[in-house]
Amino acid sequence: MQLWCVEHQVEQTYPWLRSHSTAMKVRSSVKRMCDGCKVVRRRRKVYVICDRSPKHKQRQGFHTSALAAESQEGAIAAIASPNASFQAALKQLQFPGLAPFKAFRDAAIEIPKLC
Repeated sequence: MQLWCVEHQVEQTYPWLRSHSTAMKVRSSVKRMCDGCKVVRRRRKVYVICDRSPKHKQRQGFHTSALAAESQEGAIAAIASPNASFQAALKQLQFPGLAPFKAFRDAAIEIPKLC
């Protein structure tokens, strides 16, 4: 199987992983950069979409809200997929959370004496 076939299969299975031509800039205030830019409101967010230059793509919001939006989309997709429990376990391993970290940090470390 060629690499293109594998990438195409992954894009069809997981559409949110699809690579875009340019990344969207997340800014606290967005504005038009040229005459081809259009300001659009979708799902309570303000976007700037440009026909002439894809580098002008912008979304209004905080950086943390961008991560939260991605995690919500991922959670919705994980519920719809047949291996949701596997994906949830994998996410827990990658991002263990604050409680396991505090337990690890506060654990008593015993250093053996060499003499």
